[in-house]
Amino acid sequence: MLGNLFSLPKIKKITGGQVKLKYNFTLTPVIVLLFQLLFYNNCFKNGILAIKVNKDQLDKLMAEISANEGVRFVVDLENQQVITPAGNGFTFDIDPFRKSNLLSGLDDIGLTLKHVDKITEYEKQHKQTYPWLWA
Repeated sequence: MLGNLFSLPKIKKITGGQVKLKYNFTLTPVIVLLFQLLFYNNCFKNGILAIKVNKDQLDKLMAEISANEGVRFVVDLENQQVITPAGNGFTFDIDPFRKSNLLSGLDDIGLTLKHVDKITEYEKQHKQTYPWLWA
């Protein structure tokens, strides 16, 4: 733990509607009071769920961790909530686009590859129009 920054244990796909991911991959949530914008954006680019909390929420989570070493929280991305055994859970906000990408297991490359047919067609037309660029 570094000051007011901590990371929950890696949470794999959980059945029973708690965390529903299209692909079975590991999701690492990070819960913190403040994020630097670059770090916050890079979290999502690397498949890390960045959750902003207020001081009261963070204090309750830290107290629960101190009282019960090894406590596990459930991060329900689909319903945007953190659930704790002691009832210190809360909801969190997330941009719908980022949420959809995390649930689908998509990063920037995966998003680009969704359009591979359009890219291929563009390159084909570009080669015909500007053949000297492809020589």
